Amino acid sequence: MEKSNTTIEKAFSFLKEKGINGLSYFKLLGITDNIQIKSILKKAVAEGLIQLPISLVENTWLPFSDTHGWGNGYVFIDNSHPLYGVPYDEIHLTDYGVPPGGITYAEWSNNLGENDWDLKSGKYWVLGFDTAHSFNNSSHNKQWVYDNTINFLIDVYTNLN
Repeated sequence: MEKSNTTIEKAFSFLKEKGINGLSYFKLLGITDNIQIKSILKKAVAEGLIQLPISLVENTWLPFSDTHGWGNGYVFIDNSHPLYGVPYDEIHLTDYGVPPGGITYAEWSNNLGENDWDLKSGKYWVLGFDTAHSFNNSSHNKQWVYDNTINFLIDVYTNLN
C-alpha cells in the first residue's frame, strides 16, 4: 500500500535528523513494506541525506564456484543500537531478521579490515553473514549479497524491540 506524501516526507525527515537510526521510526509511520523502505533509502542516499552503513566483501579465500557464493555482507551499528556489542550467537534471530545462513559475524569495525566506512576507530559493531554454506551457490553473486545485506540492514534497524 502506497503511503501519503506527508508520511514519506516524515520518513525523510527522520532520516535527515537521525541518519540511518531514523529507520526505527518507519513502523510508527506505518511504513513496513521492504520495497517501499528500499525506495525511500535509495532516494535518501541519492539526495545525500544518509550513507548506508554496509560493506560487501568478496570471498577471496574460497574461489568463486558453484559450491558457494560471492562474498559477505556486513551492517554497521553504533552504540545507540540494542545489538551493539552483542555476540552473534546471543542474538535472537527472529527479533532481528535472518540473513541467509544466519548471522555469522559480530565484531568491532576495526577488525573487519578495509571497508567503505571510516571505521578504524572500532566504535561501530559489525554484524554480518557469509555465502560459504553448503546451500550457497554461484547464483549468490555480488548483487544477491547486496540485496540480502540491504534486507538485513532494514531488519536490524526497523525491528528494535
